[in-house]
Amino acid sequence: MGCSSSGLAKRAKKKLSKTDLRSLAIGKLSDMTLCSLSDFLVKLKYIPLDRKQKWVGGEVVQALAYDVPIPGYKTKNTINLHLWEAKAGAEDFNPFQFNDGQYESAAQLHFRAQQDMIVRFKERKDGKSSWQWYEFPNKVVVQLNDTHPTLAIPELMRLLMDDDGLGWDEAWDATTRTIAYTNHTVLPEALEKCSQAVMWKLLPHHMEIIEEIDKRFIAMIRSTKPELESKLSSMRIMDNNPQKPVVRMANLCVVSSHTV
Repeated sequence: MGCSSSGLAKRAKKKLSKTDLRSLAIGKLSDMTLCSLSDFLVKLKYIPLDRKQKWVGGEVVQALAYDVPIPGYKTKNTINLHLWEAKAGAEDFNPFQFNDGQYESAAQLHFRAQQDMIVRFKERKDGKSSWQWYEFPNKVVVQLNDTHPTLAIPELMRLLMDDDGLGWDEAWDATTRTIAYTNHTVLPEALEKCSQAVMWKLLPHHMEIIEEIDKRFIAMIRSTKPELESKLSSMRIMDNNPQKPVVRMANLCVVSSHTV
């Protein structure tokens, strides 16, 4: 095969142009195994682009090691890929809160993350002569991967209106320019439909916001795209089927995002 360190470097460079960086380490180790190389150490030195980054504070977490053997084709050796996973301490994350029905406690970290985005934005604007909320999406992006984090949409609307006093139109403009959505698959688990009854019981104010988004979306379609009237029942967010009324989370994401 004619293996050499320079040859491996060229193969790695070629891989970068057509594959994900996360698979580069495995791909290079596979090449090394194929060349029957052993006891070969590759070390990556990270240099910040602005050369000004530094550690501030920090904390000690538990690390769990994973060893993944990388075999080669028609070779007698394998190379070990050593991975580390940072584990949250029991005091930081309690997976049993949700199962025990402690929904409010389980959701605190999610809510705090969104509150922190707004607080940081306002802190950086303090002291400036004038600033407007339309600048918020220029500094903050919320990326929704599939429909699992969809409640970020009504929660951001709630924070902007209830805590910061924005009107609906201003809050909606900031939210839709902040939210982006990626739908990775059309399998049911990525297109969640949540029971309206359960959501009204657990998150009544969020449901009020979702209902208003749906109402305004329908009005917008009827006024701008009347030819889509026959499709509104499948396009709308609230599926009011009397047998099983649900909230279509994917529809909510599409309606509320600037990019899908």
